[in-house]
Amino acid sequence: MRFNTAEEMYEYLKNGYALYHPKSEIYVFLYNAKGALCTYHLSKDQVKEISKQAKQNHEHWETFLGFGGDVLEDDEFSITPSLEFCEKHYQESDWLDTEDINLEEPDYYLLCCLDDENYTSAQYFTFSSMTEAKEFCYQFAKENYSDEDLQFKESSFYHEDGHKAVRIDYIYGNSFEVNYIFPIHMKNNGTSFCIWHHAYDGVRFEIRKSGSYEECHRFAKDVSQRTYEMLSEIAPDKVNRHEEDDQWILDDGTEWEVWDIITIHRQNHSNAFVAPLSIYQLSKVKTMDQMSGFCMEQWLDDNVDFAWGLFHNDKLIGYCSIGIADDADPLVEEHEAYKEDSSLLLSDVFILPEYRNHGYGSQMIKESIETRWKMDGEKNTVYLHAMGVTGDLSYDEKLKSFYEKIGFSELCSDREIMVLTAD
Repeated sequence: MRFNTAEEMYEYLKNGYALYHPKSEIYVFLYNAKGALCTYHLSKDQVKEISKQAKQNHEHWETFLGFGGDVLEDDEFSITPSLEFCEKHYQESDWLDTEDINLEEPDYYLLCCLDDENYTSAQYFTFSSMTEAKEFCYQFAKENYSDEDLQFKESSFYHEDGHKAVRIDYIYGNSFEVNYIFPIHMKNNGTSFCIWHHAYDGVRFEIRKSGSYEECHRFAKDVSQRTYEMLSEIAPDKVNRHEEDDQWILDDGTEWEVWDIITIHRQNHSNAFVAPLSIYQLSKVKTMDQMSGFCMEQWLDDNVDFAWGLFHNDKLIGYCSIGIADDADPLVEEHEAYKEDSSLLLSDVFILPEYRNHGYGSQMIKESIETRWKMDGEKNTVYLHAMGVTGDLSYDEKLKSFYEKIGFSELCSDREIMVLTAD
């Protein structure tokens, strides 16, 4: 955090909060009732141990500090040195509230991406390391934009948990893209995050809340409503807002403000996870299309909830598509469980040869269907033409058995059609 005035910083500390600055390694807190502050110089290794002890014992950091602090007071005007300290340091960015610091190794690194054409449609990805996330940003830019027009700018800052975060901007011609990489900690499997971002006068991402989906949903709804009311008082009739299940958007004519809720699940023991495909995987999808004979590339621009990828250690190893089963085989449309606007069709199922027969295919199909059901708010019937998962387009007993283990049953053996119903 960064303070607007020295008085604001002093009042923050006077109210009982303590601060740490990772770059200068200064820890500062309220020392006594007179209003004097006290500072310590603490390395990040010291902070890691002290913050761990403080959380375990529900105590403040100073409980575990020995001699070596500097009390900012004098005999004549006890708080003058404290005010002078705030005057000197309040403009420095990256002050961290010690209650939020967590220097344990992050579980993942969250990449947030926004370009100049889609201010309200940020993309989110997770990586197991900062290096992998950065490499992804640079590689994607080089593969999709002309080298002679491409310019990069990278900067780092301290995230609220005490770890470094990174911002990577690249400009190509008259367009740009902004990428933020945050270290994140998972409170449990399926941790949700409220991500705020704004655009017009620059672009910035912030993680405003983490916890359960319900907590983040309530937080985003309340904060966006208060912001809307405040902006409406300043400029009546000029603020437009839009709300969807997991997104709140405000446009006051000067800038966009967006609150997104995303939920991140821990990768299972196989280090494989399923996620929607997007334009960011274009080059990898093109390569796999050549191998599979499918055309998943066509679904990446506007249908990010239609195309699903299976990632192993952040490498795309398979994909499938799940969309509405319109214009399906007549046998599908005549089936008793078929609903014109909601029944689903599983297709384009493909796993790289070296990853077959290890359970990845069934994991991808199960997780893709479960996620699609959650998005739809109901468990709609799923149909498929059973071919292609083994690389052999014939409908043999092995392929039939594969889908039956997932829960599909045969609808018509001559036409290779199978069906999965929720019950």
